[in-house]
Amino acid sequence: MTRIGSSQQSVLLRQIANNRTQFDDLQRQISSGKVADTYGGLGNERSMALSLRAEKSGIEGYRNTISMVQTRLKVMDVAVGQMRDTASAMSSQMIVSGYEPTDTGQTLAQQQAGARLAETVDLLNTEVGGRALFAGAKTDELPVVPPKEMLDGAGNKAGFRQIMDERRQADVGSDGQGRLALAASGTTGVALLEDVSGSPFGFKLDGLRSGLTGVTSTGPTGDPSGILVDFSLPLPGDGEKLFLSLDLPDGTVTELELTARSGGQPAAGDFMIGADAAATAANFQAALGSLLQSEAQTSLSAASMQAAADDFFTSGADKVRRVDGPPFDAATGLRDATPDDTVEWYRGDRSGTPARETSLARIDDNRLVAYGARADEDAFSTIIKQFAILTSATFDPAGDNDQKRYTAMSDRVRSTLSNSESAKTIDRVIGELAIAQNALGEADDRHISTDNMATNFLGQIETADLNEAATKILALQTQLQASYQVTSMLSNLSLANFL
Repeated sequence: MTRIGSSQQSVLLRQIANNRTQFDDLQRQISSGKVADTYGGLGNERSMALSLRAEKSGIEGYRNTISMVQTRLKVMDVAVGQMRDTASAMSSQMIVSGYEPTDTGQTLAQQQAGARLAETVDLLNTEVGGRALFAGAKTDELPVVPPKEMLDGAGNKAGFRQIMDERRQADVGSDGQGRLALAASGTTGVALLEDVSGSPFGFKLDGLRSGLTGVTSTGPTGDPSGILVDFSLPLPGDGEKLFLSLDLPDGTVTELELTARSGGQPAAGDFMIGADAAATAANFQAALGSLLQSEAQTSLSAASMQAAADDFFTSGADKVRRVDGPPFDAATGLRDATPDDTVEWYRGDRSGTPARETSLARIDDNRLVAYGARADEDAFSTIIKQFAILTSATFDPAGDNDQKRYTAMSDRVRSTLSNSESAKTIDRVIGELAIAQNALGEADDRHISTDNMATNFLGQIETADLNEAATKILALQTQLQASYQVTSMLSNLSLANFL
């Protein structure tokens, strides 16, 4: 017998299938907590969800970069702070340390300077994750050579000690008078000339002031520069003075004081008033020659150490310079060192790029942070120079001028290490690194805030409302039960049963 209601049954079956699909989807939402398993299931919200996901991914990349750079900056900040403290401690020690050379020819302060030099080199060779932090853009190699190689050389390559000794010879000269030629001029005159025009070595005549009676003084004039002191009657009086100022290779100036004496035991710089102008001129010449030799062994030698350090511890594109010799005590110029004959103390990046800009990190779409550093920056090389000078110089406890030379050297080292400009230079580096750290922190805070917002928006789009889903499931269960009952009834309906 023919059954009726097939069309109604078909509609009910489709409705049951749809309800069942919805029921399964709601169960999935409750179990997974997600609106859909695919972006297609989000409907019109899928573009927004994709955009937010991309933004969160970008933020994660930036935050990873920030974290990495923050680690590097923290290590750099500690290293630079330790270098500053080491320099300050060395400067303070030079004030209280006395002149008591050991059998090594060095004082206790000098020996400690060797340890401080090694510590500074280690700090400048700091690595994080295989990346040298003070090598500029050349991060795959330690930037500073070991102290022993730096000072003593390697193979046929000269180190700083040799460069310093060659420079001392060139500055002091073969006669020990600092490259100044001293001679009589006539019977009553004394002439003092620079030995070679344009030479960078030795004393340079700066000025002459005379308070000597009967003396005519001229200069410095000429090329090479010279002065002339001519005696005549009346002769100088006891205690009258002449002052000669001399420029030194490190840019400082020393002044020689010569005093006329009529009797007694002459001290350094004193000359005896003779029976006539010729005798007085001869005594003046002898006193000046002795004073020049003493000053060449003390202030000139100390200044020569600083000049040698400037020539050796170069930065940027500047090449190491050394005396063009031998002979060194008669040399008239400097030459560029070569990689084959001289140690290169710094092996990092030597480009013209500002040090901080040798390492750049992108921390936002439109923000770069510069945090590079180079060991050859003035802030660091100044410390290296002074420690190298201290640990390279030696002294003879029995030497006539060695204590004065030590004092002249230590005064220069202490002054350089404690100089306000030197302190400002290293503090400037610390300040620039702090600015980079602040920028990283601020960017990270922004990223955290933005990431939280994106997470909230994604939650609204992608996260299922469990209460709503549970309510819908209950409703669907009721509908499905009713639909199944109606379908069962229709499936048994026929014309006979209907009649």
